[in-house]
Amino acid sequence: MTTIREIYEYIDRFAPFDTAEGYDNPGLLLGDMDREVKKALLCLDAGAEVIQEGIKKEADLLISHHPVIFTPLKKIHTDDPVYRLISADLPVLSAHTNLDRSEKGTSRLLAKTIGLSSVEAPEKGEGFLLMGELAEAVSPEDFAKRVKECLFAKGIRYLSGNRPVKRVALCAGSGGSMLSVALEEGADAYLTGDIKHDVAVDAKNRGITLVDGGHYETEVGIKSWLFMLLSEQFPEVEWMISQSETAPFAFL
Repeated sequence: MTTIREIYEYIDRFAPFDTAEGYDNPGLLLGDMDREVKKALLCLDAGAEVIQEGIKKEADLLISHHPVIFTPLKKIHTDDPVYRLISADLPVLSAHTNLDRSEKGTSRLLAKTIGLSSVEAPEKGEGFLLMGELAEAVSPEDFAKRVKECLFAKGIRYLSGNRPVKRVALCAGSGGSMLSVALEEGADAYLTGDIKHDVAVDAKNRGITLVDGGHYETEVGIKSWLFMLLSEQFPEVEWMISQSETAPFAFL
């Protein structure tokens, strides 16, 4: 028998929950640590479609990257995911910034996905931002195309820097605030998601190539990665990757 506690403790070994940022809210957010798990569904967000999928597939646990409860709740309405989860008696375990900064986490996977070598984590990057190198220098446009193809993205935003791209900084998810670290580390390009206008202007002024690969697109691979790790550790559990979850944005 596998319990939620055992799954929690296993994740804690490679992505310690106490390494999460202070603003974050990872861990078991709904449910009982001693509950038996026969089926588990992996997702980025425990949204309405994923919850319905979990109910239909008779999952005993949802494991999400983004916490379904992030800030204190003052009201819970019937259309709120938390209400639906409680009504369905469907526990949720979330691993967020603790997984982002893990050596088996989102940024490491992103670096591997786009083919970086000599990957390192500069101290100022706080475990979120990584540095690596391409096998050979490419143009800014070709780097952006590479990212789009590797992430199977329907569209990305980018701006060209003033030099070829070989040394790359990246941060999966939302990492615009770490542009200064990428610049200090001598990156030719910086890849992240959710880039704000002021960050783009700064990057343009500083001559660095900037690629917004999308928050969802730069993190969605973690579902398959967790599937591999968890199914190997707990083969008696039926692990499932959400099929109903899609990127929130569409492109015209």
